[in-house]
Amino acid sequence: MATSSTSSRSHQNSGHINGLQEMLGRCIALIDMDCFYVQVEERLQPQNRGKPGVVVQYTGGVIAVNYEARAKGVKRGMRRSEAQALCPDLIFYYVPEARQKADLSRYRLAGREVLKVFCSFGATVECASIDEAYIDLTALVNREGNNEQPVSYGALGTAYVEGYDTNRDFLSNIDWKVRGGDAFLARGAEIMTQMRREVFLKTKFTCSAGISHNKVVAKLAAGLHKPNQLTVVPHSSVHKLFETVAVHKMRGLGGKLGEQVSEHLQVQTMAQLAEVSAAKLTSIFGTRTGMWLYELSHGVDHETVADRLLSKSIGCAKNFPGKTALMTVKDVSKWANSLCEEMEERLKLDQKTNQRVARLLTVSNGIQSRSIPLTGITFTKVFLYNSVMAGLSKLNVAPQGSGDWTPPIKMLSFIASKFEVLDKSANIMKYIGNTKKSTERAEAKSSTSSTIKGLYFCNVLSIQVTTHYVFPYIYIHIYIYICFVFAQLNHIIIN
Repeated sequence: MATSSTSSRSHQNSGHINGLQEMLGRCIALIDMDCFYVQVEERLQPQNRGKPGVVVQYTGGVIAVNYEARAKGVKRGMRRSEAQALCPDLIFYYVPEARQKADLSRYRLAGREVLKVFCSFGATVECASIDEAYIDLTALVNREGNNEQPVSYGALGTAYVEGYDTNRDFLSNIDWKVRGGDAFLARGAEIMTQMRREVFLKTKFTCSAGISHNKVVAKLAAGLHKPNQLTVVPHSSVHKLFETVAVHKMRGLGGKLGEQVSEHLQVQTMAQLAEVSAAKLTSIFGTRTGMWLYELSHGVDHETVADRLLSKSIGCAKNFPGKTALMTVKDVSKWANSLCEEMEERLKLDQKTNQRVARLLTVSNGIQSRSIPLTGITFTKVFLYNSVMAGLSKLNVAPQGSGDWTPPIKMLSFIASKFEVLDKSANIMKYIGNTKKSTERAEAKSSTSSTIKGLYFCNVLSIQVTTHYVFPYIYIHIYIYICFVFAQLNHIIIN
């Protein structure tokens, strides 16, 4: 038993070391746009730059605060009157409204502008939210050529390097002959300095960035020195940083798992968690979760940056606080219809722009949720409404036929997710469309009546096919097969 236990620990340590070496060969950045909603509004009204400002929803709640306003004590979540009392010269920007709720389209479009700039550098970019994105700089760093050429002191600008007093101290301690490690981070920081400069030139937006060897630490780094700053966290500085990072603040530990870790192990910070052995963690949380916790506490994470510029989901939501809570079927029906109208509009635009379709619709009343599988291609408001009402009705415990809704709904949200790409279908439909045009030209030119009859039959089959409607694959295959058969018959008749 002792031999088996020793062998298991040896295997775990070996895996950890190999994983660490692999991770040190990566350079990952997290971009966080500085008080983005306010920046978007200030770009529309540039005369207000440098003045305290907040973005307010139509309900009066503050949802974004610039740094000038934060210096006056203004915080997100405050009411307008409370914020104005703290800062009398505060400038208020209001989120546009549509269907009696906030319309964030202006900010989404601005976020896409920023992503476009980052993508122009050829890096792998993963959209995390409207104002955040992960960027894998590894390939760009590798393209820099001679890895032994040091990065100049001025190339990093005003970047902070955790664990070092100055950039010069950090750069002078790097062995440029070693591929990966701090050398990778330094080159990545140089590239990120160029990227952030280009973003400002193209969009007039500033952003903060964090750079490390993985997504978890890069995200922490981005928040250390804001606004408009770049922070590098070398692996050697992770433990010192983790002394101030609470367990529940770590990505992946904000929920029940984080609570269990703190309670079972009596640890509050990530540095304290790092003192717990891998053997103890795996005995309590299982091999997979235990080793993940062990590596995470030592600043090791292997999650890759997905090449994704699109959000994983499209959501529509509306809050009904206090006395505005929905307490009747009529009210729920009214707002479900309104949200479905917005969902239809956004799904249509997303499908047209990104050639993808959602396969799951999650309906929530803020307390419980129901998932509804989606089939087909086009989702109309009526279809969505019928689907969500069927799901929501299961959450209503009021007597049937009473017209009441219990418990009252304080938040209503619909989220479309599990997207499938329609590229193949789109290409097939493009082919069919081109075939139809060719057929029409052939009909105009041909004098062979039998050929016209054969091709006419094919056109009857395809008359309903447009670029806005896609048949399931099986019908497309049948369609193409029938066209092929008639083409052969035409050939026989002509000859």
